[in-house]
Amino acid sequence: MALFQLIRVFGFLVSGSMTFTLRKFYESPVAIQGIQNLDLLFNVLVAVPCLYYSDRIWTRFGRRLPFVHVAFFFLLFAMVLIPMAESRWTVTLLIIVWYIFWDVGSAYETLIWEIIPPAQRARFGVLDTWFMKFGMMLGGLVISGRFDDIVKTANFRINGEQLIYWWGAMCIFFCMLFLLLFVREVKPKQAAPPRSGNPIIAPIKGMFLERDLWPVYMLMLSVMLMQNFSTAMQALLFTEQWGYSKQDMGTNLFLGGLILVVIVIPLIGVLGDKVSRLKLFCIGAFGGFFAELCFYLFVKLYLPDEHPSLNQIFIFGIVQSSIGLIGGVAMWP
Repeated sequence: MALFQLIRVFGFLVSGSMTFTLRKFYESPVAIQGIQNLDLLFNVLVAVPCLYYSDRIWTRFGRRLPFVHVAFFFLLFAMVLIPMAESRWTVTLLIIVWYIFWDVGSAYETLIWEIIPPAQRARFGVLDTWFMKFGMMLGGLVISGRFDDIVKTANFRINGEQLIYWWGAMCIFFCMLFLLLFVREVKPKQAAPPRSGNPIIAPIKGMFLERDLWPVYMLMLSVMLMQNFSTAMQALLFTEQWGYSKQDMGTNLFLGGLILVVIVIPLIGVLGDKVSRLKLFCIGAFGGFFAELCFYLFVKLYLPDEHPSLNQIFIFGIVQSSIGLIGGVAMWP
């Protein structure tokens, strides 16, 4: 299953290229960030109802798999068409479709954790993180830097952007095929909770009824907001503000990922079994914010030209990613 996750990571690496795709049509970074932050809205309006009903239905195909298959189909469809879009409205619509069905497929993570036996989940979590980072390393080194390349012959022309999205589409197609052929859900012995109320409002309302979980929701929301509001801007900072190439960014990602995979992730795997999950989550949430703040102050106040070197970006990136991984351990069941 961890190897399957690696293929899935390759497929979803295309989301990192969406910032550059939108940049072709939008001058304003605020507009780019605003489109990408729609995913926050869909997390509530789409992901929550899908997860709610995936607990309460049963079909001949299972309860999680129908959501996953529908999501993967539309994600594949969007990946094929995004690099061929020729207007800002078309590309915006396709990216919104991608975000919506990314959240429809949120039942996928639940499905995977249900497949893995409880005794093996910590081990799988480490392997899953390792494969994810490994996939991102290869993607950064080999894929991200090819965005602006063009392969041209007398009768054939394809650009790097198309290759990236279509490679992702092929990976998602493989994942769909794997799930269709090798994964079968077993109907739970325990009866599903009853459905009630408005099909959209009821799941969202039910999510907030348990007041004991409100502090957890606030913590998770703060981390999610910080991640979503910084991700797209980091890519544009790297390439446009600081003047580095996409390949420089990808190489930095590869070298940082190598250290994370070889040293940091194994150490975090040990922490996951010995330290309270709540403590790890707090380290990830507040430590991540503090690391981001330190980098900002370093660039703004210490560097006279506000232009960090690749080595400085690399060091701060390692620290931020390590803290983020510590917080991620707290999410493992």
